[in-house]
Amino acid sequence: MEIHVTSRKIKVKSEIKEHAISEVIKLENIFDHIQRCDIIFYKDGKIKNTQVAEIVLRANGHFLTAKEKSDDMHKSIDMAVEKVEHQLTTYKSKLKSRKKNIGKKVLKKSDEE
Repeated sequence: MEIHVTSRKIKVKSEIKEHAISEVIKLENIFDHIQRCDIIFYKDGKIKNTQVAEIVLRANGHFLTAKEKSDDMHKSIDMAVEKVEHQLTTYKSKLKSRKKNIGKKVLKKSDEE
């Protein structure tokens, strides 16, 4: 998996980058076919001291996105990873159910013939 870290108009400490990367790497345990991950850090201009972490995953041609705001960047990262983790498990279960349904359709067609 390729991991790209971007910070917009703020300087992010290496500690925060390492935390984000380590959290994103754990997502590979859920789903193996993640090709790319973009982690974007920035401050929300509307609300003072609001820090935003955005995670965009590309898996099998699908994009899964999560954006979280809080006063602490670590908290934003953790909440965004949690959202993407939920999206990955949902996507994985949909893929499994499609494979099961395809197998049932093939069996039905062979029985009819």
